[in-house]
Amino acid sequence: MQLFYVENLKKNSQLSQEESNHCLLVLRKKINEKIYVTDGHGTIYSTIISNIDNKIVQFKNLSKKYIKPKEPKVHIAIALTKNRTRFE
Repeated sequence: MQLFYVENLKKNSQLSQEESNHCLLVLRKKINEKIYVTDGHGTIYSTIISNIDNKIVQFKNLSKKYIKPKEPKVHIAIALTKNRTRFE
């Protein structure tokens, strides 16, 4: 799944210049194709490209899905030195 980032989805319904270039030139998306957009806070919007104006992708929201972020699992391993007095 290709996921595009838009900082403020409530005010903005278009991709940034960099994201639009990636969408149009690399992935070769066209009008009426489905793309997924995120706000970076766990919400993913299913959208359709509605217009391409001056190489900027504009989209319409179809549905919204919230994904709960997973807690990271971190394990730390420390190897003891040969001389225990150097270990802090």
